[in-house]
Amino acid sequence: MHGYLVIVFYSVEDEVYIADIPDMKYCSAFGDTPEQALAELRIASTAWLEVAAEHRDKIPPAKRKPDFYGVGSETTLDAETWARCETDAGGGLMREYIVVVFYSEEDEAYIADIADLKYCSAFGDTPEQALAELRIASAAWLDAVRENGKPMPPAKRKQELYGVASD
Repeated sequence: MHGYLVIVFYSVEDEVYIADIPDMKYCSAFGDTPEQALAELRIASTAWLEVAAEHRDKIPPAKRKPDFYGVGSETTLDAETWARCETDAGGGLMREYIVVVFYSEEDEAYIADIADLKYCSAFGDTPEQALAELRIASAAWLDAVRENGKPMPPAKRKQELYGVASD
């Protein structure tokens, strides 16, 4: 997975987290937590690369950085959505928004970022560590937004990338 852009999101329909490498067609995995989905994606991506090599298929180049960032229009979330976002030490944000994980050559670390939430990101030596740190960062981000009475941006990236609306 080194160098490949990884997207992690919650599927309401399947009731699981899905981890996907957009550059590797059909390479995805799922789990009950974002971390479990990422661990399963490690296995799936290794198998994907082995099969591609066996069949002499072209291996797509790894994207080093996502090509989208920033915040769209703001919205105020209803009480039920706020409650879901606050659960599990900020991990609820991971259920509402897409998480992007990528390797940064500049930082020599993996970056986990909630694409729709400006400045809500974390880093680690592994994708799993970056995701764990993002749980902490997203809890602090959510506290700051609430304390300052700021509106939350909508989960637009999920819809744009996968045609999946957040619940």
